[in-house]
Amino acid sequence: MLRRAMFAAVAGLVLSASNARAEQQVHRVGVLLSNQMGAAPRNAWLAGLRERGYVDGRNLQIDYRYHGGDVEQMRALAAELAALAPELIVVGAATPALAVHSAAPTIPLLFVMSVIRSGSG
Repeated sequence: MLRRAMFAAVAGLVLSASNARAEQQVHRVGVLLSNQMGAAPRNAWLAGLRERGYVDGRNLQIDYRYHGGDVEQMRALAAELAALAPELIVVGAATPALAVHSAAPTIPLLFVMSVIRSGSG
């Protein structure tokens, strides 16, 4: 849960900085992931953003794209997101981060990594 709160906080900071640069009613965020986010992580991400004043569909537009691990599709979707001119693009792995950086080197990129721990280590 702490990781999700941190993720939302960082996204909120980037959007706040963007808001200081330009008065905008609706903020736009692109998300490029391999698969759709599960309900619990997505709800936590949206709740964290809501706590910071960003509500999807009101003052926030989130454009999700899913590449399924296909590198060519990933590049095409990164370019598609870049064309939407979001204030931030969120990725969950290194290869999509490189694709986004190549397509949109000036758009802030948030790389989210999750660590899964198992056993008693």
